[in-house]
Amino acid sequence: MITALSPGKPRAALKAVEKIGLLGVMLLMGTGTVVLLLISVAAIVLGANGTTYLTFPAATPPSNWSQSSNVTEAQFDSFSMAVHGVSGDAMTPFITTMLVAVALMVAIFVVFFWLALRVYLERPFGRMMTAGLVAVAALNITGAFVFPAILVDAQGAILADLEIALEGAPFTNTYYFTEFDALGLVLGIFCALFAGAFHIGTRLQRETDGLV
Repeated sequence: MITALSPGKPRAALKAVEKIGLLGVMLLMGTGTVVLLLISVAAIVLGANGTTYLTFPAATPPSNWSQSSNVTEAQFDSFSMAVHGVSGDAMTPFITTMLVAVALMVAIFVVFFWLALRVYLERPFGRMMTAGLVAVAALNITGAFVFPAILVDAQGAILADLEIALEGAPFTNTYYFTEFDALGLVLGIFCALFAGAFHIGTRLQRETDGLV
């Protein structure tokens, strides 16, 4: 006795509001990519002129801040400053570090643009999509811990070039895990979980396509 497989239910088409939402995501990712590229150009131009902005972990509280008897605890995290007159040799490591960080952010935007496009085309799963999510996850998780260490050396080269002493300064040049690094770590973990789900989805899609 041979039992014929009944055809599965046809996939429901995306609703108009869902398509508009996906187009909005693609527009947002595309705009973000353009903005990041413009930031890269601005960083290169400023760096070529020996000018940039640095952010360090704060070391001492501001002396001109008047405390209130009602304040029991206060925290401050960073110290930012603009510098100019940096030599090209000292600026190169810092600009390179910034460009690598921007390139990683662009890669994230491109992958999520690609994901939104595939969902819009109703073919979200695929090996390349999974590989892209795995790559973004690995780069984000690794970069979250490695980037602060590289930044210490890059900013240290600028301080040495300008002969800015850390002794008595209101900041230090040490490993500084910021909120942005934490965000990158969380995003990397999210993409890793997403990649696992897409790997399973890709396999199920191939099996489903084989029954059609």
